[in-house]
Amino acid sequence: MAADEAVYEEWLRASNNPDTPGDIMKSLQDEYLARQRAAEAQQEQLSSILDLLGYVPDVRDDSGDD
Repeated sequence: MAADEAVYEEWLRASNNPDTPGDIMKSLQDEYLARQRAAEAQQEQLSSILDLLGYVPDVRDDSGDD
């Protein structure tokens, strides 16, 4: 997710710079949109799994923050 945000921030920086070439802007936009579509597909898959389970399972937090 951090990489997705980095792409978005780079796209914003490029958008605010009038000297950014159009092909670079298009490339950054395409990369951002591709990442958004991939995230949406993952969310839909997770939603389908949760629908099949019929509930949201309890998941143990392994982060070590007790």
